[in-house]
Amino acid sequence: MNLRLGIRTHRKVSPPPFDPLQLTGLLVWNRSDSVTAPGNVMTDWPDKSGNSHNFSPVNATGPTYIPSDAAFNGLPSLNVDTTAKGIKTVSNVTYGPFTVALCVQVPTQPAAGDIFAHFNGGAVDDAIACPITAGGTSTIVGRVKNSVNTTMTKTDGARWVESSTCKIIVSRFDGTKAGSNIRVNGVTLSESGGLNNDPGLATLTAQLFLFSVNGSTQLMTGKIAELAIYDHPLSTTDLALLETYMKSRYAIP
Repeated sequence: MNLRLGIRTHRKVSPPPFDPLQLTGLLVWNRSDSVTAPGNVMTDWPDKSGNSHNFSPVNATGPTYIPSDAAFNGLPSLNVDTTAKGIKTVSNVTYGPFTVALCVQVPTQPAAGDIFAHFNGGAVDDAIACPITAGGTSTIVGRVKNSVNTTMTKTDGARWVESSTCKIIVSRFDGTKAGSNIRVNGVTLSESGGLNNDPGLATLTAQLFLFSVNGSTQLMTGKIAELAIYDHPLSTTDLALLETYMKSRYAIP
């Protein structure tokens, strides 16, 4: 009698690759592989989060679209110069505590400039700013203000933003001094001065600006490939997932 033994095999199924949508609370997600750029001039940057927070040029002459950029592991980027005067969301974005993560490359740090700003022209704003101080060595890398005008600054002794390659810059804010930080390529920068009181949990409704504070001042020249904003401070585990994803995608050590 011949017996045929059935052999059951199990095929290992790999989990889907990580993307920012897998974390809860995603408000804005723009990636340069979805730019609308006829003639390599950016006219629209669609929001991949599903919340329709698209970016458009501030100036009539929009940023240059680079289909393959060595500074971003051969992936696309947007080159924003001071003539373009940055880019902005077409609609307002509302949040209180937050996590902002950007993948950018800035060749030369200006005397005063903002990489990112959530600005309504009043006393309430949050930004990632990097002006050079009078001594030329220390830079302000972040600030948060609320309606009573308390501020937070994080400083580093070098012109940290200047680089021939891209960097991941993260600003995480939970409403308190102790629980807020600025990170560059996964490393938290030390705090130096500024905030005397906890800014609090007040929300702000305003447009987002990249490479300027309001589309006309504190302009910067730089390139960007990705932006993700969450409506809460990410946990240590979730932040590690996001930073690992960006590091892998853009070949950042």
